[in-house]
Amino acid sequence: MTANQGALGLSLVLWGLLGMAFMRRMEWMRPHMGLLLGAYGGTLALYLGAAFLTGYAAIYWLVRKLGLGDLGRRMGVLERDLERDAAHDPQLAAALARQRTGGGL
Repeated sequence: MTANQGALGLSLVLWGLLGMAFMRRMEWMRPHMGLLLGAYGGTLALYLGAAFLTGYAAIYWLVRKLGLGDLGRRMGVLERDLERDAAHDPQLAAALARQRTGGGL
């Protein structure tokens, strides 16, 4: 998982939840929605797009700051080390070798 993928996924989920909550609260305005979107649809799309990009940028910054952006690469390196028995923990490497030979952990 890269930082872009994590930020985009979290942004879509959060904005989707906010959109559903907003739609539920604005149910009373359903009869007037055509008029509203006809008059202010472009402006609303512009502001919602800017809000989405701002939220995406904030989440991206947070993911990078927490170090979650290269989690997939780190896990891949750890997995390859464990397969080669070059683990940082010799006891873990020995237990995995015993498990592969059928000796159990």
